[in-house]
Amino acid sequence: MKSVRWWTRLSTLLLAFVVFVGCQIPAQADSGIDSIFKRYGFPAVSGLTHLCQQNVYPENNPGWHITWDAFASASTPSVLVVEYRKKLGDAGLTRERDGGTWRLPANAAQIERVLGIVPAGADGPHRSCRKKPPAGSRSIILVSKRT
Repeated sequence: MKSVRWWTRLSTLLLAFVVFVGCQIPAQADSGIDSIFKRYGFPAVSGLTHLCQQNVYPENNPGWHITWDAFASASTPSVLVVEYRKKLGDAGLTRERDGGTWRLPANAAQIERVLGIVPAGADGPHRSCRKKPPAGSRSIILVSKRT
């Protein structure tokens, strides 16, 4: 009887552990992308693949630099622009033929952060990332800020 109780307790603990870990793994993957977007003051959307983060330092060393992160998405640029318009509104938005860019704060003399959406094949700084967009990627989201 003791061995049955021991086995039941062990099985219950193992099941609880598997359920807990299984529930945490996707959340951790999403929270990594969410936390990157939060550092820029933007909300994340689902289904993104992080490509890289880089910094740009101006030659004259004004005491600041630009940090940016690039993400790939299987969604089209127009779908992402619609999704971000729901989250961010139109303030600071410049529509481009195949995407859009939010420069915030809107109408400020000094832009502090930017979110841009372009087709996956477009030129841009994301091309310098070592990690390339996965097959089926249709868009690139680039977030940047002055720090």
